[in-house]
Amino acid sequence: MVEQLQGDDMPRTEDDWKNYVAQSFRNGTERMNKLEAGINANTAEIQKNTRLTEELKADTREFLEVFNAVKGGFRVLGWIGTGAKWLGGIAAAGTALYGFGLMMWQILHGNWPSK
Repeated sequence: MVEQLQGDDMPRTEDDWKNYVAQSFRNGTERMNKLEAGINANTAEIQKNTRLTEELKADTREFLEVFNAVKGGFRVLGWIGTGAKWLGGIAAAGTALYGFGLMMWQILHGNWPSK
C-alpha cells in the first residue's frame, strides 16, 4: 500500500518525486508478484483438490455398485425366505396331518398310544 505523505515527508524536488513514484511502482510490482504467486499456489491446490475429488467420485461409484449388488442379493434372499416360510408352514401342517393320521391308524387298529 502506498503510504500517505504529509508535511515534511513530501518530496520537494523533481528527482525526489521521480524516486518516490519509482519506489511506489516497485512496491506495487512486488505486491502484484506476491498476489500472482498466491493465485498460482491456490490454482495448484484447486487442481489437486479437483483430482482428489474425481478419485473419490470414482471410489464412491464403485462402492454404490457393490452396495446395489448386495441390496439385490438381500432382495433375493428375502424372496427365498418367504418361500422357505411357506414351505415350513406346509411341512409343519403335513407333519401334523401325518402324525394325526398315524395316531388314528393306531387307534383304529387297537394300538392305543401309551402315556
